[in-house]
Amino acid sequence: MLLMCVTLLTWGQRIKETERFFDGYSVYSAEVRMNGDVVCLHELNNDWGEVTIQRVQGKTGEYKLIPSRQAEEPPFHCSWNSRVRYIRQEGMNFLAFYNDDGLIVETFVLTPDTPENCEAQQAWASEQPPLEMVSNYLMNSQYLMSFDIPTLQKMLQKLEGIKKRSIIEDVNFQLITTMIARQLAEANEMSESVG
Repeated sequence: MLLMCVTLLTWGQRIKETERFFDGYSVYSAEVRMNGDVVCLHELNNDWGEVTIQRVQGKTGEYKLIPSRQAEEPPFHCSWNSRVRYIRQEGMNFLAFYNDDGLIVETFVLTPDTPENCEAQQAWASEQPPLEMVSNYLMNSQYLMSFDIPTLQKMLQKLEGIKKRSIIEDVNFQLITTMIARQLAEANEMSESVG
């Protein structure tokens, strides 16, 4: 009985065929290969968009980023073999992509919705006050790109003030931290190329 419960728990952390994930820009459909050990996420509104992950043996809900068929470089400012977790907590099911510093840089939320409904939800979120969204909305890099550094810093400060963060707040904290670093690096590159 215990073995069956462990098996069901482990299988529950696996991505299933045709499950859909939304990254704030596109909806991806899962193609499961090699008995679920490899998952190819195909972008529905783009023939070439694809992200491939491979399950890490012996670690429930753990994957790593591997090259897709047409991939020239890793997406999301990650590297090949970067950690990817399938997180299923607090009613949220999502993939979290980590950079080499161990911070989450992108999220793919499991969704039953069409691309149009997902885009409408993203548009709705963009119209809400950002400081209210830090605790109530699982963010993604597409959403965060619309904010300048001072706004991102205010969002980060609000999260820093929370003593015990929820999983959503912790993920948002990491996403905002990496977005600020990315925007600062881009600003430095631009000033160096101008100067």
